[in-house]
Amino acid sequence: MGFLSLAHMEAYLSKSLTSLNQNKLNGLRAEIDFRTLIAKLGFERRVSAGGWLLRNTRGNFGHHIVAVFPHVIEPNRDYSGTPTTSNIPTNLHTICATFNQLGIKSYYAHPIIDSAGAIEWKFVRLGVPHIDSFVSATDLIAGFHKRPRHYNFLRYQTDASQIDRVHLPDEFSKENLRIFLSSLIMCEIVDIDGIIWGERHTYPIEIKEKTAAPDPNMGEFFGLDVGPFVKLAFYAAKKEIFTPCLS
Repeated sequence: MGFLSLAHMEAYLSKSLTSLNQNKLNGLRAEIDFRTLIAKLGFERRVSAGGWLLRNTRGNFGHHIVAVFPHVIEPNRDYSGTPTTSNIPTNLHTICATFNQLGIKSYYAHPIIDSAGAIEWKFVRLGVPHIDSFVSATDLIAGFHKRPRHYNFLRYQTDASQIDRVHLPDEFSKENLRIFLSSLIMCEIVDIDGIIWGERHTYPIEIKEKTAAPDPNMGEFFGLDVGPFVKLAFYAAKKEIFTPCLS
């Protein structure tokens, strides 16, 4: 049997997360709350789960780009068997087809967990006419430089008990996949909060929820760093580049 408990997920996150401030917790809750709201409105199948965007860092930066969406690991469920494509959420097929049109290869990742709790992620490419069976990460990492030496990603001591239990599987699945891939290759990894499939277009989602910080001169304030705007600009630029021009 290959399964994980919520306690195992919490212990892992306590070692992988560098810190866990209030804004980080707000962000975790906001992502789940947003998807819950979308589901209540009847559009659950039009929004993707979160994932990662990988860009190469050696040579021509960002020339090779891959999107990966992990299966959310359910606590105490047996994942020792071989995954099947029937487990893939149907909305991801259309969303990944859009990514493919932008020149971004997209994959769905599914875990295989052994009796000791070790996870190996298997991948299947989506957004293409033919869906093959799940394979190892070999195809996905082909365009990246391999990590030359071992790096200890699990070296922190963060109080992960602050994360709501209902949010643990989502955060653990994304974080474990990030470290699994980072252990294999050198790349820049940025998170995908989600993609919404509209009537005519797909839209990237960037979800933020902040707690105001005090300042003796300004009073309470909050701000956003430039990263999220760069990420959204990246989507827009890719769409502009790959949009056909008819004249």
